[in-house]
Amino acid sequence: MRLALKTAFTTVLIATLAMTAACKKSGIVETSSLELFDMERIDQAFAKAASTQGDGDPAMWKMADEDTTIYIYGTFHLLPETAKWQTAEFKAALDSADTVYFEIDMSDENQIAMSQKLMAEAMFSDGKSLEDVMTSAQYEKFTTLASELGLPAQSMSSMKPWFVGLQAQIMAVMKAGYDPTKGVEMVIMESVESDGKKIGSLETVEDQIEALSGGTMEEQVASLLFSLESSKRIAEMTDLVMQEWADGDVAGLGAMMGDPAMFGTEEAYNALLTNRNRNWIPEIESILDAPGVKFVAVGAGHLAGPDSVILMLEGKGHIVEVVQ
Repeated sequence: MRLALKTAFTTVLIATLAMTAACKKSGIVETSSLELFDMERIDQAFAKAASTQGDGDPAMWKMADEDTTIYIYGTFHLLPETAKWQTAEFKAALDSADTVYFEIDMSDENQIAMSQKLMAEAMFSDGKSLEDVMTSAQYEKFTTLASELGLPAQSMSSMKPWFVGLQAQIMAVMKAGYDPTKGVEMVIMESVESDGKKIGSLETVEDQIEALSGGTMEEQVASLLFSLESSKRIAEMTDLVMQEWADGDVAGLGAMMGDPAMFGTEEAYNALLTNRNRNWIPEIESILDAPGVKFVAVGAGHLAGPDSVILMLEGKGHIVEVVQ
């Protein structure tokens, strides 16, 4: 349960590859979910990202005042076992920190609360099932594609589409060789717990659930079917994003994650990225009130692009220095 919860709450970056707010009309969506994304624009964003280059290691920044230093590190939520990313600079920064901040508090003592809140939002509470919110053609497509991907369609019938879609995205990248236990947050959390460091967060569990579960039921169904129809493409896109992250190519990541087309609509882009980034700024600024060394680990997509945390901090007058 602990691994499942931490994986579910650290897949926002990957979720954006298949998240959408579909056509806003009443009734059940009949439009092919594959038509909801501007795939040509997405391909252009990836081509632009491929034309830029990083410094060879995942990016890390530092901001400080007279008695506080904050390291800000962009994470990748699931990684292949062979991924090499723990540089000497990263280890030194993490080791020096007395407190580590994640997007949400994933500490052991928070697990029960996380589980309860997640299940309350992820499950139908009105007696409905997935079959009830889909047309017969959609449900047939869902069961067929879910089976091909290795998801137990029948046992997921009481789950809302957004949560099933998230599981589909996770399964797609896991089948491509990505391991949630090797993700950056999981590795950092193990180190933090082993060293007895303090743990903080930039947002609440409720905030993240709201970002992931947004949209009407029709929009959630469309996103779920897109995730299943595009499972191979999601894995390929994740490979490309991971390569940009591992190379420290902030410009490349920004070309991808800074384009609302990656999220389906401007509304989804704002809900999953821009609004959350903006809400994190006062949280990060408040960290400066406590003396010492702090380490902030959030999804790399939040630290790149025109609406990034880094640019927002600089816009508030903070000096944010690239240290890796």
